[in-house]
This record gives sequence, C-alpha cells and structure tokens, in this order.
Amino acid sequence: MQYSTSALLFGALALASGSMAQSTPPANFGIKFPNGIEVLNTGHNGGLNAIPLSSYTRTKWPWGTIPRTCMSQANEGYCNPYDVEVYDVKYSDCSVPVTVCRCNNAPMSINQISEAIGRLPVKGRQWGLHFSHYVGNGCSAWASGVNLAILGNCGGVQSVWFHELTHILDSWAGPGTNGNAYSLQNEWKQIVLKGSCVATGYARQSGFPESYAEAGIMTAYHGNVQSIWNLDVGCMADQMGKNIEQLGGLLTRQAGATCNRYWTKDPAVCMGPAARDAGNCPGLRKASVDTSIDGLKAEPVPAVAPELKKIEEKERIEASKEAGYIVNNNGTVTWPEDLEKRNNGAPKGFTA
Repeated sequence: MQYSTSALLFGALALASGSMAQSTPPANFGIKFPNGIEVLNTGHNGGLNAIPLSSYTRTKWPWGTIPRTCMSQANEGYCNPYDVEVYDVKYSDCSVPVTVCRCNNAPMSINQISEAIGRLPVKGRQWGLHFSHYVGNGCSAWASGVNLAILGNCGGVQSVWFHELTHILDSWAGPGTNGNAYSLQNEWKQIVLKGSCVATGYARQSGFPESYAEAGIMTAYHGNVQSIWNLDVGCMADQMGKNIEQLGGLLTRQAGATCNRYWTKDPAVCMGPAARDAGNCPGLRKASVDTSIDGLKAEPVPAVAPELKKIEEKERIEASKEAGYIVNNNGTVTWPEDLEKRNNGAPKGFTA
C-alpha cells in the first residue's frame, strides 16, 4: 500500500492475536484526520518535516561487501547486489553509525535519506539497525524486526519514518519486548475502545497496531512541533495519553541527548563473484561486527517470533505490490524495468 492516509504497512498485525475477538476498531469510529495524517508534516512551525536534524558525517563502504540483511533484501529482488551502495552515517548525538543501504537507482539521494533519519530523535533512532532504500512508485515502507525499508520517494514525508519507527519501538523498546508488540495486547485494544475515533481511516480499517503507529506520529508531533491537544484529539485522548507515556521520551528531541544502546551490527558478506575476483572481499569488514563502540555494548538482535515474522512478510509483499513490483510465487520481487536487464545476463551476486 502506498503511503497516504491508508499507507504504511503493518495492517495485518491486528489479525495476529487470536485472543482478540475484534481485530480492528469499530467501523463507526470517527476519523481524526480524514484528509490524511500527512497534514502533520507541514503547517504549524513547519510540521514534522521541519524538525531540526542532527548533523552527521558519512562514509561510503568500498564496493564489494554489503551487510547480510541488505544482501538478503537484494536477493529478494529489490536491487542487484552489485548496485547496492552502503554508507555508515554517524550523527553528532551518537558514536555508533547508522548503516544505510541504497540501491543506485533509488529516487532519494543519500543526503535526503540521511536527513530523514537525522530528524528521528536519537533515543528512538537507536532502536533501528539498518535503513534501506529501493526504487518504487509513490512512497511505501515496511518494518521487519529492527530494520526499516523504504520503497519510492518518501522525502518530505517525515511521518512515514516515524510510523515505521513506531512499529519497531512497539515490539522492541519497552512497550513490547522481544518482538511481542504491545499494540497486539488486549490492554491497547481496550484503550482504543474507550474513545470514539482513531487517527486515520487506515488505522480504523487495518487494526490496532496501526492505531498505535499512527498515534506514534502524533506523539512525535506533540513532542517536536506543538501540543497535540491543540488539535482537539479528545475523541482519542486515552490512546494519546498512553502513547505519549510510552514513546514520548523516544520520539522527542531532547537537548544533549545521546544514544545509550545499539544492536550488534550485521556481518558483511561479499556482493558476488565479480567482487571476490576483483579482490574486494578478503577479510570483509572487521568493524561490521564490533561488539562495543565508545563504551556502549552491542545487544544481540533477537530472533523475530514466528507469528510476527509471518505478518512482516505479508506486509513486505503488500508494500512491494503497491510500489509497483511484480511479486513472484516464491516471494521474491521483480522491478519491471529490470526484466530486460536480467534477461540480458546482468551479473547477479551470491545468495546470502
């Protein structure tokens, strides 16, 4: 699904809890933002798009190696592994760089990507491991475990980045832990049902996790732009109260804040035979598996629970279709313009 009022892809999450007789908010619930939550990206004080960004420096990896997660995505069809650019983006508020993978035909430049990530407050940003960007129509996205992937041009749509980050925080940063999303628990359902509206039609249609993620956008707005209560959100006051309580400290820029944790970095793998034969893969990248940086100890990435993994896979497929990819029977994807290149023998990398 493309990013709009009904974009941002985690809708089927609400179906994941068998204990929930009702998997979505009531159909007669009101919609707070009938024209789309994107209105929060602009407007008062410039909206979410005008949140100050952390300054950064950037280092591009030498061609030849790629993080294992990005290699897996490439081999799913989002990019030829040889065409993936890898960057370490180090922000001024964290000694641990963010790893960004970008296919060289993706519409957003590395500067645009770095700025969008840099507008995510560090206390929330530190919970994401890899940020990936691939070609696509419109703006679609999905979160998988602790990784975030963007398809198409999501520049100037800061809400999409906050939405997907909220999905990661929901499952890993305290509200829920070890992949057990808080938004799938009965407590959140009951909080939603105390009100009479949700943020968007997408949240009403797609399930309780989406109401949580949309509320996360509103929490970011509350912490960085102006009080959300100024927008007359009484119909979802309990949702906002709980979301702000849980995520306010993670989604609000705070003077002097720095990162205090990070995930263990993926090991690097060789892009493929051409990179190996060119001598660009020996020893790979020792730094990619460092277990401590400037006194911070890396935390191992937990395995995604089978239930959540199944839901995330469904959402990846939906996002890919909306972005214009051909989805093959085995779950891999093909960008239509790449068919001719591949049929003409464009080199393919190793399978991770």
